[in-house]
Amino acid sequence: MNPSTHPTARERSEEFLKISSQFKLGALVTESSHPITANLSEVAKRDLAAALDLLLQVDNDVLAKYREFAASGRAGEIKETVVRALQNGGKIFFTGCGSTGRLSIQLVSIWRDFWQQVSHPAAEDFENRAFPVMAGGDFALIKAVEGFEDFTAFGGKQIGDLGVCDQDVVFAITEGGETSFVIGTAWKGVEVGAKVYFVYNNPDDILCQHVQRSREVIQDGRIETTHSAAHVAIEATTKSCCDAPSCTASRVHTAAWLVCEDGARFLVAEEHTVAPARGAVVTAFATRLAAYLDAPLEGGPSADVDAAIPEPLAALPAADLARFALRTEGERVVLRDYAGEGPRATAGRNRVLGAALMLSGLGFWIKLALALTRSGGSTGEAVAYGAAGALLSLAGYAFLGVARFSAQYQARSTALVAVGRDRLIVLPWVSRSGAVDNRPEGRLGAAIPLGEVRSPSVAARGDEHAIVLDT
Repeated sequence: MNPSTHPTARERSEEFLKISSQFKLGALVTESSHPITANLSEVAKRDLAAALDLLLQVDNDVLAKYREFAASGRAGEIKETVVRALQNGGKIFFTGCGSTGRLSIQLVSIWRDFWQQVSHPAAEDFENRAFPVMAGGDFALIKAVEGFEDFTAFGGKQIGDLGVCDQDVVFAITEGGETSFVIGTAWKGVEVGAKVYFVYNNPDDILCQHVQRSREVIQDGRIETTHSAAHVAIEATTKSCCDAPSCTASRVHTAAWLVCEDGARFLVAEEHTVAPARGAVVTAFATRLAAYLDAPLEGGPSADVDAAIPEPLAALPAADLARFALRTEGERVVLRDYAGEGPRATAGRNRVLGAALMLSGLGFWIKLALALTRSGGSTGEAVAYGAAGALLSLAGYAFLGVARFSAQYQARSTALVAVGRDRLIVLPWVSRSGAVDNRPEGRLGAAIPLGEVRSPSVAARGDEHAIVLDT
């Protein structure tokens, strides 16, 4: 093979940088310290018994979650799926990487040990129906195999070589829900028509927001995740229409929530209507969603399932669909970009500008000092140096202050537009947590009275689109 066809180290680095955001996992719960054991080392120095008690408290959390799972009835549903697969000649696969890979091997060991000790006509057959799939294979049990976990293709290849088929059940186990190798085994199971369970420990909303490969698995209806819907809830609240002194109308905010068995709630649709009208579109959508999921519908009157629901847009990639969100936040409806860093993106630039202005100001202060010490110096020249030094120093201080605030911005999204409280605001002021500022200062920027907005429209701008406001 021609060596020139191999990518250089620089080219490989540039390719990785394009997808590096998919490996920034600091926002995941599993990558954070447990609040109970956050100061374990300090506690252990003072009181070893107290430190052990903290560890046992964490273990109790695990037991509580297991009891919650057992009480949900899902274990029985999974059991029926496994039994049905075995009766039809299917196999059971447990896949993992690192610790979850060793867990997969342990599970199969327990499975085989059980069938070796029972008296059953099919014991020997069933004993050999379970297979572990660990990233790196048997060698990884002895020594870590670097790189395998980062490629979905390796996971698909490894489970494919073991003959996974449409009669099988695959348990893809990943501690955080983002391991590429395990995700590859799940996709291979889907490809051949197997029943796939994706087992992980992070909240769905955080994974979907930050990790595209996880979002694609969780949102694929062919893969069953560790969260399942308990019911669909409709909630309606009446609020004042706006802050305009002349407005006496009220509005009804109708929201549909998907409530999971573990208590997690996901907003799936919302609608604002002028009172007393209720959100018919959201109610109809929630009714259809509950019927599709075979889940109870709670809250509100019976819905008109024939109500008109807007036609869906053309199919969009999951990453593009999940990037923007328009939803109610307090008294405003806010459009957010979850690929944006907000003020944090300009922190470095503002820091450089501030430092440059401060240095320029320092130069004029030095000139002022020289002019004052030089005999026969011009008073007007000294005043000019002082004014320039003061102006540049103040400007530099302001830029450094903005940079300091921007660097402390904690939200992982950018508020693009906020509508409500009688104003439409483009790029509104936000707090460090990303919340739109409700104080009068929050109306600064491109704030337009709602009464002056005739209509919005979407216009093409090259390969992108822009929201155009007719005012």
